This record gives sequence, C-alpha cells and structure tokens, in this order.
Amino acid sequence: YVSKTLSNFYTQDDLIEIYDDLNNPQDILILQCVFEGIRGKSNSEIINLKMENAYSNEETGKYYVNLYDTEKGDERLDHEISKYLYELMEYVNGLTEIEDGRGVKMEFLESKYILKRTFRGKQADKTEGMPINNSFIMNRMFSLKTLLEDNNFRIKDIEKSGVMHYLNELLENEETAATTIS
Repeated sequence: YVSKTLSNFYTQDDLIEIYDDLNNPQDILILQCVFEGIRGKSNSEIINLKMENAYSNEETGKYYVNLYDTEKGDERLDHEISKYLYELMEYVNGLTEIEDGRGVKMEFLESKYILKRTFRGKQADKTEGMPINNSFIMNRMFSLKTLLEDNNFRIKDIEKSGVMHYLNELLENEETAATTIS
C-alpha cells in the first residue's frame, strides 16, 4: 500500500506570510483559531466565538477565551490564546462590512458572534443574529486552497502544526528550566 496523502506543516511565521496574502480577516481568524487549538466538532468552537467570552489577565499579561462546543456539548473555560489572536478577534468583531474578491462591499448582519453572516438576499432577515455554520468555514477553506494554489492545504494540517508549535514551546521552556536549575 502506498499512502498518497501529503501533510504540510506550518510555523507561526509561515502562517503570517499566508495572512499577508489574504484580504478577508475572517479567514485569518479561522486559521489562527485552529492553529491555537480552537476548533471543536464541526468547527463549533469557532462558530460560537463571542467577544464577551474573551478576556485578558492584566497581572500576568495573558489572554483567554471560554469555548463552547455545541456539537459535543462540551465547554472549555480559560483556554489561553495569544495576544495576536485576542487582538484579531477584537478587530474582526468590530467589522461592519467586508470586500469580496471582486471588490464588492458586503455588510455584515448584526450578531453577538465574532464571525458574522453577510447581508444577502431575501433570507437575510431570517438569519440576522444567528451564527454562521460549518459549511461557511469549509467553503472558506476551499477558497483558501484555490487562492494559495495548494491542493494539499487542509485545516487538519493547520491544527497539527499548532500542536507541534506548542509542544516545541513546552520543550524549550522545560530545557530552560532544567538549565536554570543546573
């Protein structure tokens, strides 16, 4: 048997380079969330993100978010995130409109969720205030695959890259602590 799957791994710096090529801050937010361990079953932790659930601890200088996976019925409280992700969440939450790839501006519907639906068609009134759904995120990932011209681009690879990044940080901190004790 021959495995025909390819895994790509990304560092935080690799992702920042990718972000420079993206014009939709929602795409950047989705990727950074996945990299930092926020996903949940069917991406429900990302879908349920609200700014009211994110906070900073000024004494420690750390940032946190409470996560809700409505698909599994789980919650993860006090999940540590980077300052970069926290500020990105604030920025995306404050957006009122976005420009699509063709330069057409679209307004966001009012919502308590950070990722919002755009105002489109007759159904817009029925969806105001509702969260996006998993197909929105998967469509964004498909668009990124096309934009980046990388047929092997997968959200799972971003997730694995984040795990490796944080494991590496833990190892470096452990080595530093061991050196300090010696």
